[in-house]
Amino acid sequence: MNDVARSVHSVLLDPCLNFAALTDKFGRVSLLDLDQFVIVRMWKGYREAQCDWIRRPDSHSSLVIYAPYRGLLEIWDPFGSRIGAGNVGLECRLFGARLQDGLSSCFLMTKTGEIYAIEIVLD
Repeated sequence: MNDVARSVHSVLLDPCLNFAALTDKFGRVSLLDLDQFVIVRMWKGYREAQCDWIRRPDSHSSLVIYAPYRGLLEIWDPFGSRIGAGNVGLECRLFGARLQDGLSSCFLMTKTGEIYAIEIVLD
């Protein structure tokens, strides 16, 4: 990507190695298709966003975005639709864990130290 002014803060690979989530200094989260090496989606207004991935039992990955200035947690399908969202509070920390079975989980820690697992329930 040729953008001199953009400074990428973080790169997070999805567990299936199809996508990467990039956060930048402009408050954007970009979804990079690793096969085509093109940005396929961009979310704006996510200053200092924290991202991670959940690999679901159906072998798909979902992007988790925490917007700390809004206290908003969102879960997105990489192909465009928002799976869920909720207000979780300010000053939280998002982190992930890769499991032995190839799945991955995401957790949210509040400013008081409480830890919550982020789960996707499939119908």
